[in-house]
Amino acid sequence: MHRQIQIGNLSELVDDCDLASLFSPYGEVFRATVAKHLDTGISMRTGLVEMVNDHDGNAAVAGLSGSENRGAVLTVCWSRKSYLGPKAGGFGDRGGTDRMGD
Repeated sequence: MHRQIQIGNLSELVDDCDLASLFSPYGEVFRATVAKHLDTGISMRTGLVEMVNDHDGNAAVAGLSGSENRGAVLTVCWSRKSYLGPKAGGFGDRGGTDRMGD
């Protein structure tokens, strides 16, 4: 599975193809998706991009974070979701239970 890069403050005019084109100068894009409201199909102005390798992803994050696209200043960072597993709470095999109060 490829790590995900989050993009915020996208212009509402940006679609999946535009997002892939924005990242492609930094390397091969595996997937690019603009989030849309389920009911209306209107852009939520955020997206996720998966690059083929982390080296290209790092270059894209560094190159695009704070850049302007279609009049909007982009926020670009690695998604926390891709760092965290099901037991990310630091409680090992206890399934993330809270030990406070024991």
